[in-house]
Amino acid sequence: MEASYFSGAEKRRFERLNKQFAVRFLIESDVSKGWDMVLIKNINKGGLLFTYGAGLREGMILSFKINVALNKAEILCSGKVIRVQESGNPKVYEIGIEFTKISESDAEFIDQIIK
Repeated sequence: MEASYFSGAEKRRFERLNKQFAVRFLIESDVSKGWDMVLIKNINKGGLLFTYGAGLREGMILSFKINVALNKAEILCSGKVIRVQESGNPKVYEIGIEFTKISESDAEFIDQIIK
């Protein structure tokens, strides 16, 4: 994979929460592997970013269980892998996700936590 480097104006559509916390995910095309847990790097109402020890493919659909607040039930949603960037030795992969199925109330809740 070629490394891509950002240069230019900020292009993000949503403000992000840069806080690490655990999120569970399931690869929808391979449910036999079960749920895995990762630490996310950031989240916003449009998606999230995490580092993972194995490469996922762009276009893969993942289900998520996200708990951003102790006093709220976990958020159940799905997202599509839109970016995979390899780095380090041993290799790790930075995985960018765009939410494809999330309730409007859950997206707004994430947005309120960020603000």
